[in-house]
Amino acid sequence: MNKEIGKEEWADAGQTGRMFETVNERIIQTATDAAFIYWLTGDERYANYASEILWTYMYGFSFVQPPKFAVPDPGAARIIGFSSFEVIHEDIVTPLAECYDFLYDFLKKQVRTWR
Repeated sequence: MNKEIGKEEWADAGQTGRMFETVNERIIQTATDAAFIYWLTGDERYANYASEILWTYMYGFSFVQPPKFAVPDPGAARIIGFSSFEVIHEDIVTPLAECYDFLYDFLKKQVRTWR
């Protein structure tokens, strides 16, 4: 929302990218916390909650394509990540890996297909 003109408009990813990342990181962290509780207690309610979030995120992530540059730019190509505007902020990778690790046995029992 452009506060000066009171209308919505497109914004550069460099201005908004971390906002979306932060929300996704918080969501994945709740899944990781639930996955840990499942691992600790064996209560599959937590595994169901966590796996639905993990599957949804990873399914969406499967559509992500690396940025394409019209002119080869080795500088810019090294700073733009897959889940982040800058690779230095790929903070979601650790909780994703932890969530998967804690859910591993539960996920092996599931059969998932995506259409």
